[in-house]
Amino acid sequence: MTSTIKVDTISENTSANGVAVDGVTLKDGNVGATGTATSVAGIPFYSDTTNGSIYTHDVSGTDDTAQHNTAYGIAALDAITTGDHNTAIGSEAGSANTTGYSNVAVGSLALDANTTGVANTAMGYGALSTNTTSSNNTAVGYNSMTDTTGAHNTAIGQSAAKETTSGVNNTAVGSQALLKNTTGGYNVAVGQSSLDANTTGGSNVAVGWNTLSANTTGENNTATGLNSGSAITTGNRNTVMGINAGNGITTGSNNIIIGNGSNVSASGGAAQIVLGDSVTCVGNDNFTFGIGSSDSNIAAGATSITAPSDIRLKEDIQDEEVGLDFINDLRPVTFQWKKEKDIPTDMKAYKEGSEERTMNGKYNHGFIAQEVKEVIDNHNLKDGFDMWQEDEADGRQRVAPSAIMSVMVKAVQELSTTVDELKAEIQTLKGE
Repeated sequence: MTSTIKVDTISENTSANGVAVDGVTLKDGNVGATGTATSVAGIPFYSDTTNGSIYTHDVSGTDDTAQHNTAYGIAALDAITTGDHNTAIGSEAGSANTTGYSNVAVGSLALDANTTGVANTAMGYGALSTNTTSSNNTAVGYNSMTDTTGAHNTAIGQSAAKETTSGVNNTAVGSQALLKNTTGGYNVAVGQSSLDANTTGGSNVAVGWNTLSANTTGENNTATGLNSGSAITTGNRNTVMGINAGNGITTGSNNIIIGNGSNVSASGGAAQIVLGDSVTCVGNDNFTFGIGSSDSNIAAGATSITAPSDIRLKEDIQDEEVGLDFINDLRPVTFQWKKEKDIPTDMKAYKEGSEERTMNGKYNHGFIAQEVKEVIDNHNLKDGFDMWQEDEADGRQRVAPSAIMSVMVKAVQELSTTVDELKAEIQTLKGE
């Protein structure tokens, strides 16, 4: 770049080779009309009025055609040749850039190896420091994303996505998020140390402190919540939500864990679904739900729900006393649900003018909740018989027909006893 020296204030002596401005000696250069060198507070600026570029030093690159570049710092944008619209602030920021354009580098050694990459943004010491030709990356934070060939990556935080090489379309937000990722792509890590051990695993989503922190090659995992999925290493397609949820999975795959502290039955568990606080699934191909040890379970493809019934959990065990009399007092019915317009207006299912039926338009089989409650009260069933329940919200009454199974068994036993007695009487009458 050729330039004419223009000074604001001459405070030192001059010589044939230069002019001292505010105590800083400026390089003389060739005198011409294309550009000027000036100084502000002792810092020299080399500018070219024809291309809108300004530098704090006489760059080594042949920048005559480069336009609208701004460099502030020793060796910043030093190799620029034809790249346009670059901004570099800091010692050696963007120092190797030649033809790359629309890059922003703020901080010492930020984007310092970039040569032809475009539209990169690096803010912080060493941010994107080894990026050479890749484009459309954003790195904010100390040593964030020392990317080389990957593109469309975003890293925000100290050492976020630091070791990424050719991985693409990754997003890392938080200190050391996606720290060791190399070729893994399409990952999202939000939170300190989230996915920090990931190397080649792709399409993972980790939100929260230390989420999926042990994952290395596992793919298509989603973890949300502090420390969730933190032990998964090579497992795939796991979904965990909640604080410490699913942190017992290591190599297991296809698990769905929702709830604080909920987990699978074994580290390699597969196809387990867990819902609830501190619930542990009973095994592979099962859906376990509840709170803590008060859980229920249904096996994949099964039609019945199981609940804990281990004798080691029980005491004060007595024979059921209610049986046939209770069953006889119940009234099985068929019915249709009312139209939504005909429901009491204080119930949440009410909709003015609606011709739709509340549940469905079919004929249904079952019981009337109020009648069931009356039968239960008449037989003085102990607390815990949950065939009938009432909602706290709007007072709706519910019925759980399966709750009468033990009573049904008792009724059948009573009938069986009666049948045996009748058989005995008949045999006596026959003289057998």
